[in-house]
Amino acid sequence: MKALRSVGILALIFLGCSTPPGACHIEQVERDLATSTGRDCGVFGFADNGTVPASDEPVRTGVSCALSAQEANHAFSLFVSLFGVDTGSTYAFVRTPSGESFELSQPYSANGGGSRGTLRRIRCAAVAANFNAGQPGLECQSPQAETTLCN
Repeated sequence: MKALRSVGILALIFLGCSTPPGACHIEQVERDLATSTGRDCGVFGFADNGTVPASDEPVRTGVSCALSAQEANHAFSLFVSLFGVDTGSTYAFVRTPSGESFELSQPYSANGGGSRGTLRRIRCAAVAANFNAGQPGLECQSPQAETTLCN
């Protein structure tokens, strides 16, 4: 039930934060990196209230999916949104078919009709589980390079 509520809230956030066609979207960059051969480890959204629902089974399943795909050298993607009242951050963790791992992040705001902030891509040596407060369930290990993809 928690997962369904989270997905419903996440959908409302994205609808409220729509931007014009051709704008910078984390969802499209994630799909382009993982390609159709990548394992879809889920889409999650939860409140950024200082805690991560580590006990939330769908989130744990998504993180486990990503880590097992990484261990087997398979492409994967995991999409997570941490949302507040009017603002939040969206993350995507991706492993490409060629074995490169990335963390994508993009803030958003529902204020004034909605907007998205700067989309950043960080190349990682690997990803690891992180259920510490304010974290989206995974983290980039040994960040190697950060790129601003668009504003």
